[in-house]
Amino acid sequence: MQTRGMVALLLGAGPFVALLVLLWMARRAAELACFRLRNGTLRLHRGRVPPRLLGELRDLFDGRTAETFELRIVLDSQTPRVLGRGVSEDDLQRARNVVGQFSVSELRRGRVRP
Repeated sequence: MQTRGMVALLLGAGPFVALLVLLWMARRAAELACFRLRNGTLRLHRGRVPPRLLGELRDLFDGRTAETFELRIVLDSQTPRVLGRGVSEDDLQRARNVVGQFSVSELRRGRVRP
């Protein structure tokens, strides 16, 4: 009796787990790059970016001591969009201004990898 219950649970949870994996993959597919600031250094965590973009973002954020945050560049209707977690609105706007100088094709052709 217990075995049937476990099988039913696994069969019921299987589609839910598959849906979660598909949603996670779809979210990552739209992501061009992810940066994290830790211990005062901005690092490329995922993706590829042009060296000039990484340099300009580091000019903005390197040297911050107490902050830890994440910046993500994603595609939204074929337009790069900058999202942040733990970033002030002013800093997020500065990052948007920097990223706005690059086209989607330049961002996709980036040479710097994590």
